[in-house]
Amino acid sequence: MSKIDDCIKAKAAEGKVSAKKAAVIAENFREDVDTVKAMYGMSTQEAERAVADTIVDIQETLTLQRKAAAVAQFDILQDLGAQVQKHIDAGEGADVAVMGRLSFDPAGRYTGPSVDARVNSVKGIAHRRLNAFFEQFRRRNVGTTQKLDGIEDVVREIQGKDTGSTVAKEMAGGIKDALEYLMGRMQRAGVSLGHQEANLFHRWDNTRVARVTQEQWIDSVWNHIDRENMLSEIGLPINDRDLRLSLQEIYKSISTRGLIDVAELGDRAGQVVTRGRREATNLGMRKGGGRFLKWKSPESWMEVHKMYGRGNLFEHISSTIDALSRDVAIAEVLGPHPKATLTAMEKEMDTAFANQALSKTGMAAARAAEKIGGPKSQLHALFNVVTGNANVTSNGVVASISQANRNIFISALLGSSWLSAIADIPLSAVTSRMNGVPVGRTLGRMMKIFTQTPFTVAERQLALPGRPSWSYP
Repeated sequence: MSKIDDCIKAKAAEGKVSAKKAAVIAENFREDVDTVKAMYGMSTQEAERAVADTIVDIQETLTLQRKAAAVAQFDILQDLGAQVQKHIDAGEGADVAVMGRLSFDPAGRYTGPSVDARVNSVKGIAHRRLNAFFEQFRRRNVGTTQKLDGIEDVVREIQGKDTGSTVAKEMAGGIKDALEYLMGRMQRAGVSLGHQEANLFHRWDNTRVARVTQEQWIDSVWNHIDRENMLSEIGLPINDRDLRLSLQEIYKSISTRGLIDVAELGDRAGQVVTRGRREATNLGMRKGGGRFLKWKSPESWMEVHKMYGRGNLFEHISSTIDALSRDVAIAEVLGPHPKATLTAMEKEMDTAFANQALSKTGMAAARAAEKIGGPKSQLHALFNVVTGNANVTSNGVVASISQANRNIFISALLGSSWLSAIADIPLSAVTSRMNGVPVGRTLGRMMKIFTQTPFTVAERQLALPGRPSWSYP
């Protein structure tokens, strides 16, 4: 028995880990030792030392990553506090700084960093790197046609296969450049992405995946996975058991539409809770599941996309860039732990309400005191909108209907394709509510425009020439 085995038993005896967890750790250690012995011809003692040294190195790396994330998060919270104090001193209230950090302030009072503004900035920079790709494959004729000839070669080039096509290679280079740029910004913002490469990862269609059982989904993707390059935390080929456990977790996240990431009001007023077995409050954890898998070939990747992917290949690539752009904005403005920032925002608002209660008298003081610790429904709604969680629903049919409605609205107003998108319905709802406009009236107005306004094709095309080509995804 090795010193590692003795250490695991000692920690279990001290109550630092449960007996069940200690048994799993010991079993994993033994499996890793056996794998190293078989791969490198080492003795048991040499293999134990090699695995133990690797574990120590990994823990040191993880500690440094956690420190970097903690420093980045601390800086974000310090800036949040400074912005809140600035607007309180100006007599504008803490909510101006809190809400402004999430979305655009139409009154122009907030001038600090904003997720909304940062998303547009980052997305614009990333899109310029994809100019040739967008120009080649974007929808034309007011969104009614789209030619995707050659796009599969672009996917092959992105994943390292030489197709002999200079055009595909150039487009793939621009896409990989954009991916590297976005992932680099995320890491500089304190988000740990582990061993993830600047490559395409799957954006799963939740409804398609939910139509099959967990075992059916695992069996259908199993043979497409590149086992040799699927490595464990210590750099060894992942074993069948750990791979199956990982796939089970990924399936649960996909089929539940990511509900574990949605901030909601709990039973106790004002508290943020998440539903599901596991909270993923770190952006690296929350976004890493789909990037964890490695595929045997571009053909394997595209075959899995055909079975369970979202949209065609053009839509997949453009939406991947847009999703990463949003992640960058969240990390840079809200920190690598955005829900910790949400909690800090609630505390800043409660502190401001408390100070108002102390400085006022009569009914004004009572109203301010009532708000302390109460639900922050507008804050939560806006947080879920800007972090991309507002469209998450436990009912796939409801989600599909909402998406269809959104597509109809943009077609009505701009005459674009039926797959185009406007601002999210939740954002419209929040904006309408904050401005005192009934939400139903806003949506009804959109439908009225669609059904009663006789736009011609020529009129609709007037909106197109002024837009740069890279703005089309």
